[in-house]
Amino acid sequence: MTLGNLVIDQEIVTRTFPEGPGRIDVIAIYEVVGDRIAKAWFKIGTPVFNHAS
Repeated sequence: MTLGNLVIDQEIVTRTFPEGPGRIDVIAIYEVVGDRIAKAWFKIGTPVFNHAS
């Protein structure tokens, strides 16, 4: 999503945490000046761990 010179991105990241494998929601907001990212902010959610089968 873009709004003016801001780009907003939502991702679900799968990774291995020290507690085990899982996923986490991440929101990234980028401020673009010219053709470059001038600033970036990230909001990271609570990890959700995979259940053992």
